[in-house]
Amino acid sequence: MEGNNNIRILFTAKANSALDNIMKDFSLEETDNESVERDQGGKLSKVVVIDHLSKDFARGTISEKNLIDSLQKDLNLPQQKAQQVSKEIITKIIPFLEKVPEEKLKNPIFVEEINKKIFGEPTKSVNASSAEIIDVKNLPKIDVNEVMEKTETTAPPQETPPQKRTRKSISSLKQSVPQTKQSSGPDNYREPIE
Repeated sequence: MEGNNNIRILFTAKANSALDNIMKDFSLEETDNESVERDQGGKLSKVVVIDHLSKDFARGTISEKNLIDSLQKDLNLPQQKAQQVSKEIITKIIPFLEKVPEEKLKNPIFVEEINKKIFGEPTKSVNASSAEIIDVKNLPKIDVNEVMEKTETTAPPQETPPQKRTRKSISSLKQSVPQTKQSSGPDNYREPIE
């Protein structure tokens, strides 16, 4: 099958919701540690695998059989479960994916409309010169092009149920964040004033 490279496939709010439900219904959710282990093993997280396969199927670059085979291989699913997940993807995610031609993303009015579909909320205003969007809740400005690129290459955020997070995993995350100290001496990078 041949896909169209100048078409961007975007997850809408409904597609994200369907993806979350599939992850829960088929017990495909991962803890933070499981995601890190998969990443360290050179594998994508399960939600990212389903995201990418859904987009490939919507583009027409893979067939239904290839979708099933990839689910089976990439997620280590038995054939029957892979078929069930595939059927759910095709019926519950694919219809809600948004196919957007790249050239239309340069039109601020079109970007505003697509933003409503993706985020599920109306926007307040669009700054046509920079294609930045300010949403109703007065959140900081969002660079639409950056959001579109991230949506294309990353999965929607996955909520981990509270019972799967432990103090140990949270403390290990805190320890991995480097702490910087401000020095309180003279600035070595400034030239002396004469």
